[in-house]
Amino acid sequence: MAQRSLDAFVAFLVSYFCYLPTSEALRYLHAAKADLLVAVRLVEMDRCTCAFDVGSPTARTALRCAALAAGFVSSDPDPDPDPEKLVSSTLSLASQAGKVSKILSSYPDRLCVAAIEQLRNLLVQGNPQCVNSRELMMFAASRLHPHRSDSPQFSTLKDIVTPTRRTQSLQRVLLDRIHGFYLEALALLPRDELRHHYHRSLVKAGHLYGPFDPVSNIIVTTIWYCATYPWPEEQQFESDMIGRRALIRAERRFLAGLVSGLRAFFGGNHLSDLDAICHHLHANANLGSAVEALQLTCLKDQVYSGHPPSACRMPSDLYRIIHNNKNGL
Repeated sequence: MAQRSLDAFVAFLVSYFCYLPTSEALRYLHAAKADLLVAVRLVEMDRCTCAFDVGSPTARTALRCAALAAGFVSSDPDPDPDPEKLVSSTLSLASQAGKVSKILSSYPDRLCVAAIEQLRNLLVQGNPQCVNSRELMMFAASRLHPHRSDSPQFSTLKDIVTPTRRTQSLQRVLLDRIHGFYLEALALLPRDELRHHYHRSLVKAGHLYGPFDPVSNIIVTTIWYCATYPWPEEQQFESDMIGRRALIRAERRFLAGLVSGLRAFFGGNHLSDLDAICHHLHANANLGSAVEALQLTCLKDQVYSGHPPSACRMPSDLYRIIHNNKNGL
C-alpha cells in the first residue's frame, strides 16, 4: 500500500507539472515528508507560481494518472480500474477540507466514534464541483516547516536536489514563460508590418531585456533593429508565419543572454546558472527587477554576516541605466 501511494504521488506531480522528472518529484516529496499538497506548494514556490487548481482539467487528468499508477480498482462487480471514481472522491474530500481539518485537530490523540461519524457524513456530503483550491493551499502552507517559509528556495531542498537536473527543469519552465512573452508580442505587432519587415528583426534581435517589461522590450528592440539595419530591397520578402524552430532558437539565445547578463552583474563565479534562472523566474524574466532583487539579497547577506553594506558588490553601470529608466517611466 505504501508503494502504491508513493507511485500515485509521483504520477500526480509529474503529470501536473511540466518538465518535472521522476527523481525530482521524489525529492520534493521527501522534502514535504510525503505530504502531496506541501510538495505541490514547494514546486510552485520553486517555480514562482500559485496557479494550482485542484478542480482544473489538468489536475483531474493528473488525478486519473495517479489512480492508474496506484492500481486503483473499483469496488463494483466490474474488476476494471475506474479512476474517475477516485477523482470524484478526491474532489469531494477536498471540498470539505476546512471542516475535516477542524474535526481532526480537535482529537490530537485518538478519534472517537462521534468524530468518525462526523467525518463520514462530511465526506458523503462533499461536492466535487465546490472545491476551494486557495483554502487547500493555505492548509498546505501552514504545514510547511517554519524555516522554509522565508525563502522560495528552501535550504533543505537545495541540498537534496541534483543541481544539473534541477537547472534543466527550471530552465524549461523559464523558456516556456519567455515563449509566452514572444507570442504576446507577436499578437501586438501590426500584422502587415510583421509579415513584411518585423519577422526578420524579431528573430534576430527581438530581445526581452531592457528598461521595460519583457513584452515591451521585445517590441521596442524589434522595431529598433528593423529601423537601424533595414533589409536591402532585393532581399525583402513576405512571411505568413515565423517558423517554430526559428522562434525557439531565438528564445533560447535570449534566455542565455538573460542568464549570462545576470551572472555578469555579480561576478560570474559568484552566481550559478541555477541561481540566475531562479531569480529570473521570480522576476518574471525582467532583468532589471532580477538585478535589483539580487542586489537587495546581497546587501541583506552582508548585514547578516556582520559586514558593512558598503562591502557588497555594487551594481554595474548598465544596472544603473536600467534602474533609472524604470524609475523615470
